[in-house]
Amino acid sequence: MRLHHFNLVTGSLYRTPLRLTEGLDDQGDNRKSDDPATRKHSWDLGYQHAHRGKDAEPDNQFVKDRQSYTDGYKTGQRVIAGGRREQDIEPAMRLSLDDVPKTVQQVNAVIAAAGGRALLIGGSVRDKLMGKTPKDFDIEVYGLGPDQLAAELGKIGQVDAVGKAFGVLKIKIGTDDFDVSVPRRESKSGVGHKGFIPEPDPTMSISEAARRRDFTMNTVAMDPVTGDVFDPYGGVEDIKNKTLRATDPTAFVEDPLRILRGAQFAARLGFSVHPDTMKLMQQASPELVHLPKERVGGEWRKLLMKSSKPSLGMEVMKQAGVLQALHPELEAMEATPQEPEFHPEGNVWIHTKMVVDRAAEISKDMTPEQQEVIRYAALMHDIAKPYTTITAPDGRVRSPGHEEAGGKLVTKMFQQQFDVSKDLAAKVEKIVNEHLKPQIFYMDREKVTDSGIRRLAKRLAPASIEELVHSAHADHTGRGVNGPQSFPAGEWLAKRAEELQVNKEPMKPILMGRHLVALGIQQGKAMGQILNQVAEMQMDGRVTSLEGAMQAAREIIAKGPQPAAPKPKQESANLLTTTGGLYRTPLKLNDGLPS
Repeated sequence: MRLHHFNLVTGSLYRTPLRLTEGLDDQGDNRKSDDPATRKHSWDLGYQHAHRGKDAEPDNQFVKDRQSYTDGYKTGQRVIAGGRREQDIEPAMRLSLDDVPKTVQQVNAVIAAAGGRALLIGGSVRDKLMGKTPKDFDIEVYGLGPDQLAAELGKIGQVDAVGKAFGVLKIKIGTDDFDVSVPRRESKSGVGHKGFIPEPDPTMSISEAARRRDFTMNTVAMDPVTGDVFDPYGGVEDIKNKTLRATDPTAFVEDPLRILRGAQFAARLGFSVHPDTMKLMQQASPELVHLPKERVGGEWRKLLMKSSKPSLGMEVMKQAGVLQALHPELEAMEATPQEPEFHPEGNVWIHTKMVVDRAAEISKDMTPEQQEVIRYAALMHDIAKPYTTITAPDGRVRSPGHEEAGGKLVTKMFQQQFDVSKDLAAKVEKIVNEHLKPQIFYMDREKVTDSGIRRLAKRLAPASIEELVHSAHADHTGRGVNGPQSFPAGEWLAKRAEELQVNKEPMKPILMGRHLVALGIQQGKAMGQILNQVAEMQMDGRVTSLEGAMQAAREIIAKGPQPAAPKPKQESANLLTTTGGLYRTPLKLNDGLPS
């Protein structure tokens, strides 16, 4: 009897006699050795001999059954390292290959030629099952170790072997790039997401390899040649039912990052978490404190940026204990009431979820940079309400000074809990500081001067009035069906700012340092004071040209140094709900805020 291999390149059957006992050392079969290096060496030797075409019959030690071995590829049986036969799962279904890139077929062909087997895994298979066009194609390779895999892939593209110790390689072919991995086992060695020892093992079965994955929806694999789908843990049914179910309870609780992944998957895919899996999340949530902020921030970014309804993931975070463990400022929102007349939707947490969803809708056609600013601002805009909310003598609920306090709290949270750029943090801080201004200005719009709007643009930098208006729009309309559905204040402010050409950035100063050098003023404190005074005159509309700016500078120089005017005390303006006017309540920023 001879073993038949299915040629993945041509689709035909070819016959290759295999000597299945070759590759063993004098002490016998080391392929089950407890030592990974010994086991791998033995499998590799056996694998090499198995594909030399030795004219010999298979050893009965490994082959005991019938002709089904000949068409093993069709039945899901396969011949892997060293010629060992392993019974694997039957295909559950078959999918079209229409949207599988040719470059994936190139990768598959070179792997098949070397005797390995490639399967598509992860998001691409999940997307196909959901009726979406796949974007990212991850490939898992059986039968080839990391070194041999890297060598084979190097024949067709650029290989990044940074993750080879984990059995993960990246290959770039033209403009396409893929993650190509070898199945691996993982043993827990410490706390957190990185507390694992990986052991690449190309001899694993599809079921064994899939067991370490977080959710059943990510355990489904597809053959890139036939379209056969392998579903060892019921992922197809869970995808159909939009359910997030842990693959292996023991493995799940060992990695707290999986809780955050579950939250962002819920937001992105609209899936619900199975009750048993939610219990696992709650059980593992205390371990979240061991995650670096870069990993936490990365999952938040996916939740906010890749979802049309981020609130789904936010609620999973709250139920799973993520907020309690990592973000107590967000956790406190649920217990913070709001004035029912203006917030019929309920507490600050409910409002914040609605605002984030509105921000996602409003920003969906904007640039990624704009989306990021508006969505993070929506998440953080009322972050200080739990620390500033009071019940006034008239019985109304107010949060005096929560804007300014919120800006300072945002900066602290972004530094300690999230991984965001300094530019994004600065923009969100400024927007939170000013997020009530569109409505405040609109209520007194007959008295709002051009100078006031120019100064608002200056205070907001590096954020813009345009970004502020979008953020305030989400805040104003994020109050459910019983709340306002339009935002005339935003339309008014956006129009005024555009007329003044300060909607996207502050007014650019006319007078520059080089102009003062021409007047004999050297760089230093005096130059800065003159530039600031002329810039203020420009804000007020008293300077509109370079000639006017130069004349103003000459007059300032002629007067000589003047004592600096005291800076106005910063106070937070709040709407006075009883009269519709304005009241100002200075906020002591250290009072009631988390240390």
